[in-house]
Amino acid sequence: MSMMEQVHDRILRLSIRMKLFIAMMIVAIGVTAGVTWVALWQQEAVIESSLAASGRFIASSLADHIAELLAQSQYFEIREIANSIQQKDSRILFIAVNDLTTPRNEIVAIVGDDRWVRATQDIFTDRRRTLDDTKLYVFFEPVQIRGVEKLLGTVRVGLSLKFMQDRLVQTRDLMLGLMAVSIAFSLLLAFIISDTVLKPLRTVMSGILKIAGGEFQHRIRVESRDETGILAGAFNRMTDNLGILQEIATILNEQAGPQEVLTAVLARLARSISGTTGALVFHGVGAEEMVAGEPDEIALFYLRKLRASPPPESGEHPKPLAESNRLCFPFFSENEVTGGIWMVRPADAVIDEIDERLLNGVSNQLEATLSKLEFQYRAVTDAMTGLYNHRYFQQEMNRQIDRTQRMNGNFTLVMSDLDHFKRVNDTFGHQQGDIVLRAVAGAIKKSIRGKIDVPCRYGGEEFGIILPDTPLEGAKIFADRLRNAVEELEFDFDGRSVRITISIGLATFPDSATDKRSLIESADRALYVAKESGRNAVKTYKDV
Repeated sequence: MSMMEQVHDRILRLSIRMKLFIAMMIVAIGVTAGVTWVALWQQEAVIESSLAASGRFIASSLADHIAELLAQSQYFEIREIANSIQQKDSRILFIAVNDLTTPRNEIVAIVGDDRWVRATQDIFTDRRRTLDDTKLYVFFEPVQIRGVEKLLGTVRVGLSLKFMQDRLVQTRDLMLGLMAVSIAFSLLLAFIISDTVLKPLRTVMSGILKIAGGEFQHRIRVESRDETGILAGAFNRMTDNLGILQEIATILNEQAGPQEVLTAVLARLARSISGTTGALVFHGVGAEEMVAGEPDEIALFYLRKLRASPPPESGEHPKPLAESNRLCFPFFSENEVTGGIWMVRPADAVIDEIDERLLNGVSNQLEATLSKLEFQYRAVTDAMTGLYNHRYFQQEMNRQIDRTQRMNGNFTLVMSDLDHFKRVNDTFGHQQGDIVLRAVAGAIKKSIRGKIDVPCRYGGEEFGIILPDTPLEGAKIFADRLRNAVEELEFDFDGRSVRITISIGLATFPDSATDKRSLIESADRALYVAKESGRNAVKTYKDV
């Protein structure tokens, strides 16, 4: 790994708080250094401009003042004037006056160190010069009488730059102090920001790690209402929705029938969502249309309209119904709408993206589960009556025998057959016969104990009902109740009132048989006795 890569890796490993401190220090140092450089540069320019103006004024004033004296060679007076000027201004290092009327342009007046005079003899314009680490500014001015073109001499004035340097050093020290204060303030500000901003972020991070570690009930508590609070709230909602989807997945695995699935799923959603939820399935599952939850007319109309419309040729699914406070996701099977789930918030609430994702996830789960349940339902259900079919009857008999033997219990098999049903078919037609079969199936469903008993269509007009954990006496009570319920059914065929009766035979395992085949035969013999005794009767294996 190269040096740059190592530095980059170490930077990435720094905490956000440390990165914030470093960034604030860099900004403070950078800004203060920039301001210091600009301030020093501007101050140097101002001081130098002021010094230049002063030097030119001194040189020019002296040249005008000594012009007449130089013409008269009054050198003593010239030195006195120059000496007086130097004493008044501590910045002046030297003053030199040359007389150009002498053969060698002699220096006739020197005030200050003559070393400066000799070192600046070649200067005939204003310029800077350095001698023995001393910086000075030399100003040159010709001496002549006004109105006369002839030059009488020259004046050189040397001003020290130490004053300017001292001022710049003072400014630098002041700016360095300001830099230290700025860095300290930046660190304090970084600490305050880290405490007010990064502390909630650390709370969010800690909550995320806990949830990632399996503490799914943990919720992030951030009191601020800024972006951090919004992030925490959104994450809590996401966690809630993941919990909802997980619980719904468990519900879908545990529930047996489609109606139970819809009811249980919507009940779970109702506990978590502040609003009205519902679901509609159009076909299969033993009914043309099944609605669960509180119906919403707009959502129902939307789903029914999609159901009635031909599937799109492109194969693209229609978009969900999404309004300000209403959301409806349809189910699909081979590009056809088979149902949907909806959510209706209160009028002042708004459906947001999190709601959409949750409902979309639930709809996908329901769509897959209901399709699976529908396939399973059709495999074990008689399409005519909605009862379990003969295949399921045989499987359930095996399960009940195994269970009863393990538990050392009992169960009763109820075999029943409609009396003179062939006469109904021959007289009124098979369609009316189907109506009778469905009505009898409905009477059976009302008579059984919910999910405990197992009602089946054994074949034709014969029905088999398995009553788990039910002795013979209890089964006789059930059978009489069922016989009475069927006897009370009345049908109107072609203006004629038609009634139907049922004969029932009972056999109990293991009292009357020790295996499935002999148990069915025992119940059939009891049913035959009921038929022979005049029909519309209940007989047991003991009556054979």
